[in-house]
Amino acid sequence: MQLKTAAGKALLVLFGIILFIGIAEITLRIWTPISISYKAVRQIDPIYHHSLKPSARHIQKELEFEIEVKTNSLGMRDNEYVPRHQKEFKIAVLGDSYTMGSGVPVESCFVKRLESRLNATTSDSTRYVVFNFGVSGYSPVIEYLVMVNKVLPLHPDLVILCYDMSDVVEDFSYAEDAVFDSRGAPIRINPTMPDFGGANWFPRGTVQTFYQEYSYLYALVRPFINRLKPLPLYEPGNIYAGKYMHTADSSGTRWDKYFQQSESYIKLISDTCKARDIRFILSVHPTGNQVSKHEWVEGRKYWSLEPRVYNSVIFKSLQDFSRLEEIPFLNMTETFRRRSKGDLYFPIDGHFTSVGHGVASDTLFQFLIEQRFVPIDGNMSTTLH
Repeated sequence: MQLKTAAGKALLVLFGIILFIGIAEITLRIWTPISISYKAVRQIDPIYHHSLKPSARHIQKELEFEIEVKTNSLGMRDNEYVPRHQKEFKIAVLGDSYTMGSGVPVESCFVKRLESRLNATTSDSTRYVVFNFGVSGYSPVIEYLVMVNKVLPLHPDLVILCYDMSDVVEDFSYAEDAVFDSRGAPIRINPTMPDFGGANWFPRGTVQTFYQEYSYLYALVRPFINRLKPLPLYEPGNIYAGKYMHTADSSGTRWDKYFQQSESYIKLISDTCKARDIRFILSVHPTGNQVSKHEWVEGRKYWSLEPRVYNSVIFKSLQDFSRLEEIPFLNMTETFRRRSKGDLYFPIDGHFTSVGHGVASDTLFQFLIEQRFVPIDGNMSTTLH
């Protein structure tokens, strides 16, 4: 009798939990808190791991900013593309949340600023279109798939890959869940959730993928769960120690195999462009801890980074790789350091502020003009192939 009573109570508790979760999920779908409104825009993806939903919108509200995130019909945080001129010079920009413009209005993002500046230099008979293919959390292993499936159909004249300091870790983590062909090119990135150096409270796999995509309750409590995670500890050469540990390491030897993995995906993108006579540029931008002790002051503490300037070996690794592969290479670090007044990155969030996007836009614009990657004085024939 006691066992039956205990079993009955356990079933009642279980039923109560299931009922509570069900009611909570329904309620959160009707009255979605702004902290998880990103679900209106972001989705899991069987090819790209995750992607932006086409023609979607939400308000991103953080401690340091509140902005609208709106996507076009192609699933990009960009304006709707409408062909207007016979003479268009198309530039596709690949990247992650820095490229997407996390934290700033879309018109303040360096991609759109670059488009405006380029169009200001040309005649009415020509038009620059700069496509923003940036998505939060993307890295070259995913960007190769974006290049093949989304960029090529637009027939770009120039492709710019904006490399971020988290890309080394992300390429390694995504590759653990990726499917590759016989050439080593990715076919798809399965949508499980890498931990990127933090503690992972749940096993990666189908179940985790399901609740991270469909559970609004989990999305709501996840930030509180993350606060319980232990802070990453700096350990040279340990890829699992955190997204930015390599930026604090003065030795490249410990990271060579990870750099080479990332570089292999960049080479795939470069080779794809060469095969189609599309010009390609590799651009690298630093994080706040590589620019000034006054940038990204609060957010870097989570990653156990001290209030000083770090000189990452990744810059030399990518520069040497680019020289070997004959890939035009732009390192924005010195320009960011020179123009830093503690206002280029959000102190907590760590992404570019509008001022930081201005620096990135200026640097890219100057590079394109000086290296003659774009038509000069409206003469499309100078760079078109």
